Amino acid sequence: MVRRARRRASIEARALLLGVMSVAALASADPPAADSNASQGIGSAAAELPAVSARPPLGPRPAVLWYPGFARKDSLREAWVSALDHERVYDYLEAALIFERLIGEAPEEPHTYWRIARDYAWLAELAPPSEVEKRARYGNLAMAWADRGLQIDPRCGECCFYKYAGMGRVAIAHGILSSMGWLKQISQTLGKCMEIPPAFVHEPWNPELGNFYYAAATFYRLLPDSRMLEISTGIRGDPNRSLDLSRRAVALVGQRIDYNVGLAASLLCVGHEDDRKELVSEGRAVLQRVQDLRDLMPTDPLDRRAARRMLEKPDSACDYSRDAWNDGEQPLAQRSK
Repeated sequence: MVRRARRRASIEARALLLGVMSVAALASADPPAADSNASQGIGSAAAELPAVSARPPLGPRPAVLWYPGFARKDSLREAWVSALDHERVYDYLEAALIFERLIGEAPEEPHTYWRIARDYAWLAELAPPSEVEKRARYGNLAMAWADRGLQIDPRCGECCFYKYAGMGRVAIAHGILSSMGWLKQISQTLGKCMEIPPAFVHEPWNPELGNFYYAAATFYRLLPDSRMLEISTGIRGDPNRSLDLSRRAVALVGQRIDYNVGLAASLLCVGHEDDRKELVSEGRAVLQRVQDLRDLMPTDPLDRRAARRMLEKPDSACDYSRDAWNDGEQPLAQRSK
């Protein structure tokens, strides 16, 4: 409990200093009280989520690749398939360039915009953490392309998600607390995305909804749970909300390594902060079973390594992110275990 009090005091002091420095200081009302057993929404009460068990399981991947309307032309369909092939081997830059050329043929297709944004978001994620400006540049490109898709279709959930992902990537690349002016915009975008959540499923184990829950959970865990930060920016961290979102991601796809490592980080974070031994035990159990899961995503070797490190240092779980826990110059997708 003494450790928890000291950490909270440190967070409040740091947030107060940042709030004074921020040129975007905003007043904020107290957040509404929430039942600890209720589902935690993001944004307004209208955006609250149903219980995890209320969501039906994912359906199988379609037997035929999804094509936008313009791909009825043979040449364009071939280009589309080529872009997908490049994505499968993690050549996201070439895939993005192909999609960008297809935009010229059918600028009204929002799907193509968010696919480009997704590719740039992956490029940001897979660049070495030391290349801060490259990661931020790709994050900006993801945000810009996704925003163009939203202008075409304001109900495009995938566009909203990748706009948020791009914003979050820029903020995290520079240090989430050094991006004070971004935090309110990120929060507003996150709330909008919860109202129009993404629905596209690439594979049964790769739904955009699960990716969205994972990203949002990471944001709420890394952001300090500070009243002074909320007064300055209109947003604060929420470890319990992070835990709820992490559970939702794992409920969708239980075999994803990144979802499980994110869940373990949230369990350990809340468990240590609130002195709940049952959550700490659950978090350790999740980390131990990660080693038995097979790789599905390009970042899985890194997340598997992070799981081992988190077992050694469980009290540092609140601060877990790939940026801070993985270093070196080699691109992440090419690193070994």
